[in-house]
Amino acid sequence: MTLQQINTGLHQIKGHQPLLLNDPQTVWLVQSGSLALFAVPVKNGEVEGDRHYLFNAYPGEALFGIAPHLDCKLGIIAVPLEPTELLPIRGWGDGEMGGWGEINTNCQLSTNS
Repeated sequence: MTLQQINTGLHQIKGHQPLLLNDPQTVWLVQSGSLALFAVPVKNGEVEGDRHYLFNAYPGEALFGIAPHLDCKLGIIAVPLEPTELLPIRGWGDGEMGGWGEINTNCQLSTNS
């Protein structure tokens, strides 16, 4: 399968359109613009509570979705810092990378600065 067969077209997002990265079979390639990534509490598929800054992403970088974990109520959102174009690549793997949520066994956000 080629990249052209599995991409679904560019997604354009702006400042107040955060993207919840919750699909482990989708990789988002940053084509233009920039985003800030945050760890956030998630309940019933919706972001709830404070954001905790992780890092910024720029053109040429890839963002990976993580599957929701039953014991861990955390997710990652990407918030555009400027108008941003993302290329979603769906079905890039067999979902094995969805185990990323198991890496952090305590699943808690630190509020210490």
